[in-house]
Amino acid sequence: MWKKWSSFLAIIILFFLLAGCSSKASETFTDNVEAGHMAMSLGDYEEAMEAFQNALDEDAEAEEVKNYLIYAESLFSLQQELEEVSENSKTEVKELTDTFLNDIKNLQSVISEKEQEVASLSAQSGTNERLETELESAMEVLSLQEKKIEQLEGALQQYEELHSQVEQAQRQEREARENLTNPITIDITDVYTNTAGTIVEGEVQNISNFSLRSVKLRALFKDDNGNIIDSSETYPTSGTLLPSAKTGFRTSARLDNRITNVTVELIDFRTE
Repeated sequence: MWKKWSSFLAIIILFFLLAGCSSKASETFTDNVEAGHMAMSLGDYEEAMEAFQNALDEDAEAEEVKNYLIYAESLFSLQQELEEVSENSKTEVKELTDTFLNDIKNLQSVISEKEQEVASLSAQSGTNERLETELESAMEVLSLQEKKIEQLEGALQQYEELHSQVEQAQRQEREARENLTNPITIDITDVYTNTAGTIVEGEVQNISNFSLRSVKLRALFKDDNGNIIDSSETYPTSGTLLPSAKTGFRTSARLDNRITNVTVELIDFRTE
């Protein structure tokens, strides 16, 4: 009899141990995913990659986390390239700007001297053939120096444009990071009531650089004090949203006179 009860107790203990391990593993997975999102929001993509990979070690079939890892890897790579290009371009632009401005200053000084020389030679050229030759030579030098200044100014402008392009790419990288947590805009176009209930219609737009699918929305129907009276979940009309694409949505709640306003929020999505 004791052996029978001992076996039964052993089974119960084993069950709770396994349940505890499963719960702990689930908590670890969630913690890693949350840590990954936190790192992404701070722009620490390397830390985010490690957190998402740790989550996948807990659940290798988590497709959403796989997408997050791919996205973090892409942003990390872009960040590394931008940092390298930005640092190089800043150094090059500063050095070249200083050099160009110094050369231009020197050339302008030479031009000023040559202009004075030309003016002096012009006043005397009618009486001396040698002076006429020197005048022509001085004017040629003046022309060449002016062309060189134009070339230097053009090169300086090109490097300034490069620096501007790098700054624009950095802004795009920051926007891409922000769009990871909120990749769509939601615009409510109409809210009305009929015999069926309160209807809300609107439009969503994909503002990320990725195609989105399985976009899930939640509408919250509230009273004047902001208390939630009812809620409903829905999907946009189009199943897949390409970058910059728009599509409509429509959902409803039961008829309730306390409902005075509606908000719509994003609760889930997948990237492609």
